[in-house]
Amino acid sequence: SGEWERGKWCEPIRCNAYNPPPHGSVDICEPVMAGTRVTITCANGYAPAGQWRGARQSPKCLPDGTFERGITCEPRPCPKVTKNMPRDVGCVQGIPFSKPPPPEVKVSRKQVKDWEQDIKHLSQFDYDPNVFDQEPRPYEIST
Repeated sequence: SGEWERGKWCEPIRCNAYNPPPHGSVDICEPVMAGTRVTITCANGYAPAGQWRGARQSPKCLPDGTFERGITCEPRPCPKVTKNMPRDVGCVQGIPFSKPPPPEVKVSRKQVKDWEQDIKHLSQFDYDPNVFDQEPRPYEIST
């Protein structure tokens, strides 16, 4: 009816304090209002994981009183140490080091055709010459 009813009131929606992942911490350690984000930080030697599955480094408190899925903190393996490379203190010993796969690169047939055309016309400029291109150069540095 658009009027206040006796005995009823509005309460803000809150999320309980965010439970940090093992080997991680959060910047806010108390209940928060809906719409507030907390930031997860991983301990030294651990790296954020799960973003590719939709997890967030700064999960938000949702209107239903729960948080978005947050990242986890996974051990960061140590690379093989060579004599010229300083020892990495931000890694966990004993975990095998594996290089992450390179990002997938997709090249279209049109891009290949364009590149082939560019190679055929290397001597052409990609701009129109103007009056300043005709000015003599005061000197030239030779190496």
